[in-house]
Amino acid sequence: MGPATRFAELEVVLQGDALDAATAANVFLDGEPIARYEFRPGDDFVAGVTVATTTTILGDHSVTIELLNARGGVSDTRSRFVDVRGDTTVVVAFTRSCSDIMCAPRETCVDGMCVPEMCECGDDDDCPTTGCARGVCDGCSCSQRDDDALCPGVAFCEAAMCIDACMCMTDADCPAPPPVGCARAVCRSCTCELFADSDLCFPPARCDEASFTCVGETQLDVILRTDYLPAEFDIAEVQIDGGPIVTHIADPDDNYVTGVRIARETVSFGPHEVSLFLVGVMESRIRMIDVSGPETLSFLVTRP
Repeated sequence: MGPATRFAELEVVLQGDALDAATAANVFLDGEPIARYEFRPGDDFVAGVTVATTTTILGDHSVTIELLNARGGVSDTRSRFVDVRGDTTVVVAFTRSCSDIMCAPRETCVDGMCVPEMCECGDDDDCPTTGCARGVCDGCSCSQRDDDALCPGVAFCEAAMCIDACMCMTDADCPAPPPVGCARAVCRSCTCELFADSDLCFPPARCDEASFTCVGETQLDVILRTDYLPAEFDIAEVQIDGGPIVTHIADPDDNYVTGVRIARETVSFGPHEVSLFLVGVMESRIRMIDVSGPETLSFLVTRP
């Protein structure tokens, strides 16, 4: 989220048939002059003419317009009150039927009578969205409120503009990534990125930058534990991933109850299927193992 702002843009628009005879307009905000607008031949008084744009603090304000005639004198005056809660447009109407009529706050002159100000909107959909400032209908008036959700990525919205923000300054600012092998989060150009870190792999393996998995080779020891006598099974066969069979000749002097290494093979990092077959007793076993460093896989084969 971006830092809260206490300021907004206020646009003043004039409309009405009484503007034809005017040559210029003085614009006052809270009694202070903020603009002088000279009317031009192409001005469309039906659609409205923007005569001032200024930045002001949020809250209640009064807008006063003085119309000037060809001699430079003040021919008419109108005042409007506006509650600025975001970027706001205030429309001040000058009609011949309302000349010299001053209305109370929150009222406007229509056909020579003071009436409550007309609603600009019924709901938020009636109000325009500018940049990342979302249109909001508040008390019959349209205002605009900065909305960070309308900005991409980690940018935040301020004064209807998306402003880039740093996600991080150092690696310590980056959250730990979910378990993805040998990935590590690092800060690069204000953004947290995943980095393949081979230090997280068991040497001599390295971290693959595409899959963030440790790639390389290591040794896999296969251990046999069994209460069958060596003379009974005679030969133990080991096969890894359907490859060549490794044969172990049973040794009567070995203690197979506590465990004997019957194979040591070089395998790549990753999952492997290891098969064991005891020839004399017709016993077989299959095990899966995910290798990420030197591993030992034990088979336990007991009598029925």
